[in-house]
Amino acid sequence: METYEIIVRLHKDQDINNLLQDMQEHRLIVQRKVAVNLNIWLLSCNDYSAINDNVLNLLKQHPAVQMVQQNHSTILRRPSLLP
Repeated sequence: METYEIIVRLHKDQDINNLLQDMQEHRLIVQRKVAVNLNIWLLSCNDYSAINDNVLNLLKQHPAVQMVQQNHSTILRRPSLLP
């Protein structure tokens, strides 16, 4: 089963657990805190429907959220293709 990830930046002094409680129907899971000073979190879900535009828009509208985006995979290029 593939896991889908979202990066969320909360406003200063906001708690990730409150956000998860408000969004509990989407079963988001905290993977880790990405940046302590900036209050940025990596969330995941095993259900692709949790990462669709509707959920991202709901997160953007949440009063605790400053920024949200889907996490993208990074693919390293072969060294021969680099300039």
